[in-house]
Amino acid sequence: MGTHIWPGAKVKVAQFFNNNHIFPPILGIGSAFAEALAICFTACVFFDFPISLGLICGFVVATVSPAVGMPTMLHLKEQGIGTTKNIPDVVPAACCFDNFVSLFIFSVTSSITYTHDAFFATMVKSIGAIVLAALIGCVIGWLLRWFPKNDNRHTHFARFLVIASSAYAVITSMLVLGYAFPGIVAALCLCCVSTTQWREDNPRGIKVLVHQFDNLWYFVAVPLLFSLVGYTFDFNQLSLADWKTAFILIVVGSSFRLISAMILAFCGHFNIYEQLILALTLMPKATVQCALAPSLIFMTNGFPELREQTKLINSIATTLLIFISLYISIITLLGENFLNPLADHPVTTTNEDITVRTIFVIFILLVAGIFAAKGSKALRLPPLFGCLALGIVIRNITIFEQFFVFPPFVETMIRKVALAMIVIRWGLATDVQFLYENAVMPVTIGLVTAIGEIIAVTIASYYILNTSFVMSIFCALILVIVSPAVTVPAMISFKDKNLGSLKRIPENILAICCVDNLFCVVVFMVLSSIIFTDAPIATTILLNAGTIVFGVIGGVIIGWLLWRFPRSDAPHTQFARITLLGALCISMMIGTYLIKYSCSGFLAALITSAMCAMKWNTDNKDKLESVTSTYKYLWDSFALPLLFICLGMKFDCSTLTWEIVFLCIAVIAIGLLVRTILVMMITLSSHINFKEQVVVALSLLPRATFQADLAPTLVLMAAPFPDMAKDAALIMKAAILSVLVTAPIFDILLNLVGSKCLTRYDSKDTPAIEQNLDKSYMNGDHVDDSIYAARPKSYSEYRSETVIERY
Repeated sequence: MGTHIWPGAKVKVAQFFNNNHIFPPILGIGSAFAEALAICFTACVFFDFPISLGLICGFVVATVSPAVGMPTMLHLKEQGIGTTKNIPDVVPAACCFDNFVSLFIFSVTSSITYTHDAFFATMVKSIGAIVLAALIGCVIGWLLRWFPKNDNRHTHFARFLVIASSAYAVITSMLVLGYAFPGIVAALCLCCVSTTQWREDNPRGIKVLVHQFDNLWYFVAVPLLFSLVGYTFDFNQLSLADWKTAFILIVVGSSFRLISAMILAFCGHFNIYEQLILALTLMPKATVQCALAPSLIFMTNGFPELREQTKLINSIATTLLIFISLYISIITLLGENFLNPLADHPVTTTNEDITVRTIFVIFILLVAGIFAAKGSKALRLPPLFGCLALGIVIRNITIFEQFFVFPPFVETMIRKVALAMIVIRWGLATDVQFLYENAVMPVTIGLVTAIGEIIAVTIASYYILNTSFVMSIFCALILVIVSPAVTVPAMISFKDKNLGSLKRIPENILAICCVDNLFCVVVFMVLSSIIFTDAPIATTILLNAGTIVFGVIGGVIIGWLLWRFPRSDAPHTQFARITLLGALCISMMIGTYLIKYSCSGFLAALITSAMCAMKWNTDNKDKLESVTSTYKYLWDSFALPLLFICLGMKFDCSTLTWEIVFLCIAVIAIGLLVRTILVMMITLSSHINFKEQVVVALSLLPRATFQADLAPTLVLMAAPFPDMAKDAALIMKAAILSVLVTAPIFDILLNLVGSKCLTRYDSKDTPAIEQNLDKSYMNGDHVDDSIYAARPKSYSEYRSETVIERY
């Protein structure tokens, strides 16, 4: 009760509002709505609150506490600070409006929510009760203006008893009738109206009355109120997720309150320091939260159907995300203006013919590529080999070359969509937990061997191919990237046959490929954005560093959003997840490529996919099977054929000589030799035997997927620079030869050697071996050799059950 009598007694309503009737309500109500709606949106969208409970939570948390701001304002007023612009009076008035509006919405929303009666009837009854209570409070306050008279003995003590007992009677009686907030409104009106007369009818005004309520508040109400609230606070019932949710809601609400209050204060012609004071005094929470929050616990019981509202909110948000992501991805694919995609284009017969021809050519290439991939697979060769060979045949037969022609922009978009498919499958296959727990061996082998091969290939291409030093670095970055399209299927085969499972050979190889690919691709993208530009190097480096940080943060945020949308128990969850992930990753990668900062989009797409895999693999019974199988089908049936056919169509045999072929193969061989030697040397320090070292080395030698995208990208970027364009064309030939040579040879060798060199473990001996299991061999520590006597099935399936199968 004291919470509501106190502000009512201290605010000079009649005097101040007559002169300042616009700014205080705007400040109080505007900032309150900004904070409450921000909390409501965050709670409903990100933490699955029912919309009605989110609204209640927003206005309960947003309500300003007069117990904190009022004493400060009174102290400032006594010292004459801020009185020129009436700041000590503005804040209490704004708090009054803030409290009234917040409590009004809380009351109406809770009365509608926690009832089984009709919505409209309940709302009308609640609003009517508030209006009636306000009238009752005003009438009682008007009567109290004259009782007792100001010339009686003990006038102030009598007035204290009258106003306290009247307010208490109004609040408790309305509470008994089931109208808690109308009682508060009546008490607030009672106090405001009655004190308008008491301020003027005696020399001491209401100072004595205020002092009496101060003592009652500090010595009685505060200890009881906060001790009772603290008594209901049970740490054992609060999880880490509860703390995180509460912290995020408070931070979001306070941020919006601070920003909105400063903006509104700026409109009121206050300087920056006064804006900050006004905003900070509207941020503390205490009394109202302690009075109202416990009542929610009792009101919420018996209404489990409120949780159903979260599904509707999640479905609406998911639908909006899908449409937005599809819009962005389609706009970027078509190269249209983002804000005005329907801008008029000159439509001619030639343009229409080119469009129809392009669609028809792509369709024929897709069908032919699928047949070529199937035929190559039937010959025990990688499917990409057949598609690449088909592209080379088309490029070097005049009739086919003249027929299969489409615009360069279309080819670029095909390659970027295919790269997006690679990145999505790569992210879904990445076991972040495994990398975190066993990072030493994968990171060491991935980085050291990649850097060593880059140095070797750079020197070899500089002296053998006679390319410039910069282009030699680009050549090395393209030729050293390991292809997951060859290595991963072999790892799946080994896992199915229980080969190398105890030492986690397949998982370690996948982790090594992940580190190798990430390092080489990021360095290539950053270096290309620095070299192929006319801007100052320092500026370009800073911009790239900023975009990389932005890409990482954006990937984390988008991945976290996809944890929430759609819900795991919503209908068509897998379809929504597939659409959202694909559209978002494509739009990020192509959009950043078009603005010439492709590294940020690449990192954002990779992090988003990896984060999705972390959550989606545990929140539903299907795990990632539907998502990974869909993207595997899209890669095998669409992306892979078109990507490698487009790469093969860049290989012009008429400009090729045997000298160039042998020189390119020599450069490739030097890099592969250095990679093999480094892998063998590094793995000597780990607990992997010689045969397993050979398998690890062979798995890092195939080249295919990234060469198919990065080499044409380099040619496209080097085209405006004549000195570099010639070297880029030579690097393209070397990349194609590396795919033709390494993909089929090392695919056959890897499957053959792996089946011979890796030990097959028998699950029958699982109990005996599990006693000796130790993860220390991952970091090269010594372990007992007896643990490798047989394969414990349960341990090998600890993480490998889904890591490899995601590809």
